[in-house]
Amino acid sequence: MITNILPTGYIDALTRLLIVNAVYFKGLWKKAFPDSSTNKEEFHLTDGSKTTVEMMHISNESFRSIRSSIDEIGVQVLELPYEGDDVSMLILLPEELHESAITKLLDSLTVKHLERILDQISKMTLKILDVIIPKFKIEQTIDLKPILETLGAEKLFENADLSNLLEEPESLNVLKAIHTAKIDVDEEDTTPTRVIFRVSIPITPTEFRANHPFVYLIYNKATRSLIISGIFSSP
Repeated sequence: MITNILPTGYIDALTRLLIVNAVYFKGLWKKAFPDSSTNKEEFHLTDGSKTTVEMMHISNESFRSIRSSIDEIGVQVLELPYEGDDVSMLILLPEELHESAITKLLDSLTVKHLERILDQISKMTLKILDVIIPKFKIEQTIDLKPILETLGAEKLFENADLSNLLEEPESLNVLKAIHTAKIDVDEEDTTPTRVIFRVSIPITPTEFRANHPFVYLIYNKATRSLIISGIFSSP
C-alpha cells in the first residue's frame, strides 16, 4: 500500500485546495515465481558497474515472448500475465548490455512502436521459457502542476471555475497537484519448488534473463490501456 502520500510540510495555513492522485499495483501472477528459487545475482547498472539484486526464477513454463526492434534497437519482449488473464506485464529488455541502451530505447519508444509490439506478441504462440527477473518495489511522487500547465490546464491554478464542486460559490484555485505511484513485483508463491515429471520429448527452454535495465508496462489486454509503466534500472 501507499502511506504518507503528502510529504511533511506540503500543506500549510494557506493551502485551500489540492489535487492528489495515487495508484498502487500488486497483482497475482497467473504463473507464480517460486519463493524458494529467488537468489541474489548480478545486475548491470547504467553506469557500467554491477550490483546484486534478488532475482526471481521460474523454469519450464509457457509464456509469450518475441524479439522486436525499435529504430534498429534490438529488444526482447516478454509478456507475464496476471491472474484472470485480463492484465499483463510487458517487459522490454534491450539486447545490448551497453550503458546507453536503455536511454536509446526510451528516446525511440513511441505509441506506434508499442501498438506494433502488442500486435506481434498477441499473435504469438506460447513457448517454453526459463524467466529470471528482479524482485522489486518502486514508489515515486511527481509534481503534476507543470505537467497540467503544459497540457493547457493552467487555469486550474489561476482563476478556475470550480463552482460545480462547491456548496457555495467562491473564488478558489488549485494550489498544488501531486501524483504518487507504487508497484510491487514479487513471487506470490511461497510453496516449495515443485518437481514436475513430463512424459514427452524434452524441450530445451529459452532463457529470458532481465539482468540489466528494462522498461516495464502493466496494461489491460482488452482495451490496451496502460495501468502503470516505468523503468527498472537499479535496486
